[in-house]
Amino acid sequence: GLQTDAAGNFYYAKSARHALKAVVPHHGTLLRVSRDGTRTDILATGFRAANGVCLNPDGTFIVTDQEGHWNPKNRINWVNGTGPSEFFGNMYGYHDVTDSSDAAMSQPLCWITNAFDRSPAELLWVTSDRWGPLRGSLLNLSYGYGKIYVVPHEKVNGQVQGGMCEVPLPIFPTGLIRGRFHPVDGQLYACGM
Repeated sequence: GLQTDAAGNFYYAKSARHALKAVVPHHGTLLRVSRDGTRTDILATGFRAANGVCLNPDGTFIVTDQEGHWNPKNRINWVNGTGPSEFFGNMYGYHDVTDSSDAAMSQPLCWITNAFDRSPAELLWVTSDRWGPLRGSLLNLSYGYGKIYVVPHEKVNGQVQGGMCEVPLPIFPTGLIRGRFHPVDGQLYACGM
């Protein structure tokens, strides 16, 4: 994903290498690139195969990750963006974490079984009145099954937790990876592969 904030900074997640240790400091990280391109900061580490970044209105992020080495299942991660100490579990990425226990990693908003979605992609906020009561909701696009899910969530004792509910729409056979709400017509535009 490539997102921008009001100041013009860019945000994206770089996946780690496939079951190999990081070679560059950006493998398996969430990154911010300054507006002028002169500086790149690591905002979080420990991602395996990130497939989408959502910049939240409060300045936090959501990053999806795919199951595989060190990830027992797909996950949706709520990222505070407090720096490299925020670790999301993939030991093959770039980080300084030595503890591989579950207690050493930030817990996800939710784990996703393959039966529900085998490849979560980008999340986005519903900003359109055309979506009626779903305005303000969080959506997850599915690359794996070509579906759209609502992601209800709450914060309990500092941990964001939630789940996914399928939106009753026809399946998009190409899978969905990225989407945006058009600022004029209010429709959701999505693309796959």
